[in-house]
Amino acid sequence: IATDTEADDDTFLYVKNQLLGKVVYILKENISFPKVESYFDAYVYKTTEESFNAHLIKQGLAKVADGFERATQYEEFLNL
Repeated sequence: IATDTEADDDTFLYVKNQLLGKVVYILKENISFPKVESYFDAYVYKTTEESFNAHLIKQGLAKVADGFERATQYEEFLNL
C-alpha cells in the first residue's frame, strides 16, 4: 500500500533476498484503492516494528505512490 518500486530489478532482488523464505505479516486496509494491474495492496511486516513498505521508502528503493491518500500509513510514508 502506497509504495511504488517502479518495477526496478535491483529493488526486486533486494526484496526477494530480504523476504524469501522468511515469516512475514501481511496487513490489508479496510479501504478500497484503485487497482493497478494485478498488484496486491498490503503492508508487509518482517518484524512488528516497521512495515517493509516504510523500510523500502527510507532506503530509497521505493517512492510514495499516488492514489493512497486515505491509507493509514500514507502521511508517515510522506514524512520519510
